[in-house]
Amino acid sequence: MTLTLDAPYVDSDISFDALRAELTGSLHTPGEPEYDALVSPWNLAVPMRPAAVVAVRTAEDVVAAVRFAGARGLTAGVQATGHGAERSLAGHLLVLTRGLDEVTVHPEGWARIGSGVKWSGLVPIAASHGLAGVNGSTTDVSIVGYTTGGGVGPLARTYGINADRVRAFEVVTGDGVFRRVTATEHPDLFFALRGGKGAAGIVTAMEFDLIRMPEFYGGAIYFDAADAARVVDRWRGWADDLPELGTTSFAIFQLPPLPEIPPPLAGRMSLAIRFLWAGSPPRAPGC
Repeated sequence: MTLTLDAPYVDSDISFDALRAELTGSLHTPGEPEYDALVSPWNLAVPMRPAAVVAVRTAEDVVAAVRFAGARGLTAGVQATGHGAERSLAGHLLVLTRGLDEVTVHPEGWARIGSGVKWSGLVPIAASHGLAGVNGSTTDVSIVGYTTGGGVGPLARTYGINADRVRAFEVVTGDGVFRRVTATEHPDLFFALRGGKGAAGIVTAMEFDLIRMPEFYGGAIYFDAADAARVVDRWRGWADDLPELGTTSFAIFQLPPLPEIPPPLAGRMSLAIRFLWAGSPPRAPGC
């Protein structure tokens, strides 16, 4: 297919046929049946309309896509689940990493995952070994996106953030070169990837340390948003004295009126007080 792009710095009449033939995965352009489904992020408030979307299956696919884009003056973006959707990150060529779904948990306490893996794909495997990841408040986001964004989760006060537990990244940089990046190999890039999101390259795999946690005590209590000011004021005083074995946060949001949402929360603005205790349940505050 030939597509004319209106950006002044991009050659017109770009054909994606050569890239399509090189891929293990697939490439789709506007008007093809798969295109709309692939570019629809989890966050539907931010539509993505790249000139082409590449659903990669291997790191070599990512290399091919980035080199193709660079040789033709196109920008390349990356997306896994689309929770952090941002229109400007799509680029002309959007690289979807959902197909990079490798998951390996080493019982001694570390994991290797592909960049398309959500925390939900790791948690049950790690738990079978008495291990856990330092994930966020939901397991429905990609591990790489969460980690490279410097995500802070419900274990942060006790175990820090997952960005500080990374052993290695495998990444394709803007020059189309595949690199293995650690604290000693390309250390500046290693630093940038632990919080720089997708700006420093397209991560294809990541290795990181897990924690030994066979069980925990935690959850959330929900309040009507009308009571938010009073509840947050009380929460702040309580949280000030919380030991480091406990992490707490609050979130204000409006859940949609869907069947899977509990009726007291569906379609209403709510305040959630979230809490996790990493120590023994009998010693948790309030027990």
